[in-house]
Amino acid sequence: MTFTARGKRRALKPYLYPLLLIVVFYLIIGAGVAAGKWRSDIPYDEYRRIIPELGQR
Repeated sequence: MTFTARGKRRALKPYLYPLLLIVVFYLIIGAGVAAGKWRSDIPYDEYRRIIPELGQR
């Protein structure tokens, strides 16, 4: 993958590509949460009850 910066064409290092995807993914989620568009109807207490049970399955 290549990108252009200041008129120069450069190659993206292979280890940066998955890191960039993860950062973009979390930025999109963070923007949705900050805008109030990303919510769940599951109450926090329900998560607190279910998460310890995940290791038992």
